Amino acid sequence: MEKKSEYFETVALGDGTELTVRTTSLEDLESSYAFFQSMPEEQKQFLRIDVCDKARAAKRYERIDKGKTIRLIAECEGRIIGEVSLEKMRYGWLRKSGEVRMLVLPQYADKIVSEILAREVFLLAARLGLNTLIARVMEGQDELFRIFEGLHFRHEATQKKHVVDLEGNLRDLYHLTFDLRKMWSDMEHAISETTFSPMEF
Repeated sequence: MEKKSEYFETVALGDGTELTVRTTSLEDLESSYAFFQSMPEEQKQFLRIDVCDKARAAKRYERIDKGKTIRLIAECEGRIIGEVSLEKMRYGWLRKSGEVRMLVLPQYADKIVSEILAREVFLLAARLGLNTLIARVMEGQDELFRIFEGLHFRHEATQKKHVVDLEGNLRDLYHLTFDLRKMWSDMEHAISETTFSPMEF
């Protein structure tokens, strides 16, 4: 069966490898399950829910079908190597905010996979009219923390011993934010400051 996707893009990485980024669908459940199974054990302990369990993985995908979460996957050589999701806060004070969650297999962390996924999330967030992106990172997720900092997310706060990993260990929780309004304002300012010299004939 041909997969239908709202978003599809193929990008060439620095080493010539082709990376496909697209919105996911319920048809991707098996390949997504394989993605989580392929994670190193030390990375699995930071998952919010144990999606290595098929029943829980299926329940997670129900949120896509109900339109509660927009999820993009990155595929390389026929398998999922990373994903990013955007969940819009629907009500109250945070209705102009969205939470970003990102996972990339460690062997691809030194490539530009995370930057490509983040770029698409920024565009999705703009389409939804969001002002702020929120990321929550658990103590021990050093690589993910570096990725978000590299994407210019700002570390706003730390809640000490606030969350529990899948192995039952208490850990700190880091809150990071990204100001989309500032990004668009900076881009507009940069464009307005650009000067063009008249062509000489």
